[in-house]
Amino acid sequence: MATWRSTMPRGSDLAAATFERRHRGIKSLLWTMMIGILPYSIATGRPAVAAFLLSVPIALEACRAAFVRSRARQASMVTLDLFVCASLYVYLAGGVTEAHFIYFVLVGVIALYQDWRPFLIGIALVVVDHVVLGLVMPDAVFGSHGMSMTTMTTAKLATVHAAFLVGSTVASIVAWKASEVQGRSDELTGLPNRQVLSDVLEWTLSPGRSGVSVLLVDLCGFKRINDVYGHDAGDQLLVEVARRISRTCRRQDVVARVGGDEFVVVLPDSDSHGAISAVARIAEACGEPLRVDDRTIRITASIGVVVVAQADGPRRPIEVLSDADLAMCAAKRQYGDSGGFKIFVPSMRAQARADFELELDLAESVERGELRLLYQPVVDMVTSQIVGAEALVRWQHPTRGLLGPIEFIPAAERTGLIVGIGRWVLQEAVAQLSLWNERFPHLGDLSMHVNLSTHQLRSSSLVAEIRELVQPSPIVADRLVIEITESALLGGDRDLIVLRQLKDLGIRLALDDFGTGYSSLSNLARLPIDELKIDKSFTDDVPVGPNRTLMAGVLALAGRVGMIPIIEGIERPEQVSELLAMGARVGQGYYYSRPLSSDAFMLKLGDQPVPNDQRDGTVVALSMAGGAPRKATAATDVGMRTGRTG
Repeated sequence: MATWRSTMPRGSDLAAATFERRHRGIKSLLWTMMIGILPYSIATGRPAVAAFLLSVPIALEACRAAFVRSRARQASMVTLDLFVCASLYVYLAGGVTEAHFIYFVLVGVIALYQDWRPFLIGIALVVVDHVVLGLVMPDAVFGSHGMSMTTMTTAKLATVHAAFLVGSTVASIVAWKASEVQGRSDELTGLPNRQVLSDVLEWTLSPGRSGVSVLLVDLCGFKRINDVYGHDAGDQLLVEVARRISRTCRRQDVVARVGGDEFVVVLPDSDSHGAISAVARIAEACGEPLRVDDRTIRITASIGVVVVAQADGPRRPIEVLSDADLAMCAAKRQYGDSGGFKIFVPSMRAQARADFELELDLAESVERGELRLLYQPVVDMVTSQIVGAEALVRWQHPTRGLLGPIEFIPAAERTGLIVGIGRWVLQEAVAQLSLWNERFPHLGDLSMHVNLSTHQLRSSSLVAEIRELVQPSPIVADRLVIEITESALLGGDRDLIVLRQLKDLGIRLALDDFGTGYSSLSNLARLPIDELKIDKSFTDDVPVGPNRTLMAGVLALAGRVGMIPIIEGIERPEQVSELLAMGARVGQGYYYSRPLSSDAFMLKLGDQPVPNDQRDGTVVALSMAGGAPRKATAATDVGMRTGRTG
């Protein structure tokens, strides 16, 4: 029985807008048929007055249907009118066989409602017309055709008509079922689609129902997988993730795919504890290794959770999905590609509005000249002399004051505005670099570090833009250092090609925040990197702490692979002495100075004495290959940072 039911259409699945559009068309057909009754009766020589009087009740019923709110009742009343009209036409036609084809047409028309109630009403009316009226008024229903209408003859004609009706009904049901499947299922995964989700939420959120939890699951890093392995591999991943999420759910739960890499899970009769338990199961299932394009990868998910209690009052499906999206975005902001979940709270709506307004302001920040660069000194840890600076971007917001990078860089990356901001930083940094070298030639060669985001690194115009900046002065190219993070290198060989093109311009490369990303020792060896900027998390454990040994190892590693290490986040004098003992030479942090304006930074440069080793025309470069200085171009470092300031 269950198998038979599964092959039949579910019924009542049309979206409201689709139902209204089809209902208007079917009503137009009904009114056309009613208007045609009187002229058709005159044309066939039938009593026109009688035909008109018979059509009046049909018209009244059709008018009454317009004031009924229930979709099922509207469809049922119009169906009743249509088939009564059809019977009247058959009567006016004298019951000829050709006239009966109107029933078969109407069966297909009523199937457009995709609702069993009007469909069965239509079939029942045809059966009653052919069986009951066929016995009482055989000439009017079947026509005499010159034959004597005996009971046997009537039964034969009814059987023939029934066969045609069955064929029309089966064809309509098959088309109905196919339309329903196509309209309710996601083509790729086979999961319910957004329309079904809306119906499910409408039901679970209806008055009298118990609590429901809604989870919005967004796959982290899916676009990167599409970019690296292709869309076919991405489709394989989506199918597998859909299967895994479905496997974690209860029988009464509903899993739907609503977007490219987004899934919604509806948990009826569930509270926050049930929702968190479901989140844990989904995260565990998604985190299992999977094969994509002959490669084993792991996927994580950012999950937004909305818990609707019965006491919360009426909620609309679109509101619940919007809240789930806000919670998911909050999880993505907090946990990034590592995945995590957040439960929706009303304050997220206000935060979303503030974020949107911030993004609108940020889009005009460069044109309005609101961005600023501050500079944190980079020092020679032996002499405490400034050998460069790290540039930190700030935004002088017109109403919110000076904003740090943590307050607007995530928004810039979400919206793609980071590319324009990064372009401005490059231009300002190169201009500042030229100014410093002109004003303070006695301090040696000053270099400029500029940190590139992932969006910039993958911009098709990046290399051309940097070439245009450095071409007027080859010295600038030699002193410009591009910083990238470890996570920015996950794009594979394409990113390495861009880095090598930058090296061909004479530009040096630095790996920023080393130790916090994804680089292995084998990856480090194949990267065209000149310098390592060791993350502050390692510095914090100096002189004592679990990472102290790691710091010593990283310094030794940098020397062996020919890279210059820059220590970040130095804050205490005991860190300086311990790092020097380990062989470090260049560092930065609050111990030496907080970020300064360009004017304040130049005052510091102006206060520095001419180094003894430059009075004879030589410049001491900082090289950690052996831990001792050598005569060459100074590896003084100046960088643009978009995150930490320590």
